[in-house]
Amino acid sequence: MRGIGFVLPVVFATLHWASAQAYARICAPPGVYGYFVTFFNVANPVCSYTLQVMDMSKYFYNQTWIFIGITTLDACKHLYEKCAHPK
Repeated sequence: MRGIGFVLPVVFATLHWASAQAYARICAPPGVYGYFVTFFNVANPVCSYTLQVMDMSKYFYNQTWIFIGITTLDACKHLYEKCAHPK
């Protein structure tokens, strides 16, 4: 259970990257053709869901790093107190 905190950022970054690639390929292809296709794909449920996945993966990625930072600081504080005031 301890190591999952360091796996989660990789999972969320991968999910974010994959959804961004899918959005660019399906919903907003490059070139003039892509410009016109975008008009039809803006409200497409697949495109809307892909944007939502990107937004949520970004949110959870940030929250995971905040959690890791707070946990690390707490562990350092605990270790310092243990070394500074041995019983």
